[in-house]
Amino acid sequence: MRCPVKKATVLSFLFLSFVMTTALEARELKIGTVSLQTILERAPQVKKFQEELEKEMSVRAQEIKSMDKKIQTLTEQHSRDAAIMSEERRQEVERQIIELQRDAKRAKEEFREDMNLAKSRELKKLQKLILEALDSFGNEQNFDLIIQDPLFAADSMDVTEQILKKLETKN
Repeated sequence: MRCPVKKATVLSFLFLSFVMTTALEARELKIGTVSLQTILERAPQVKKFQEELEKEMSVRAQEIKSMDKKIQTLTEQHSRDAAIMSEERRQEVERQIIELQRDAKRAKEEFREDMNLAKSRELKKLQKLILEALDSFGNEQNFDLIIQDPLFAADSMDVTEQILKKLETKN
């Protein structure tokens, strides 16, 4: 019976030694928080991308508006003049309207897909850039942990502004 007591005593001693050693070696953790939403709203790279995308897509957006206007004009003409149009002319206008509506729908879908692809591609680049900035900042400032969008944290822990400044230098 004496053997299990010895084992328990030795194990207790080892456990206490480990706890005391860990307590002596423990240091204060440096923890920060970051608001990804704020970075995505205010990063200069996001604004630059939005301007470039708007500029690039404005021509196509104008073409789609022009198609919609043409459809509206033909529809109004058809409604107004259907009674006095020949059967052949009325059918021709109806066919043009249907064809334009189909083309406009296709153009809008392609436009939307291209916009989504461009946004997705740019978001991936931006996420990589943000992660690099966070990693670099964390290492430079000796952070042990940076948490994204916690439920609660003291304002003094927020490093969002510093990350934005770091992103501005990379712009």
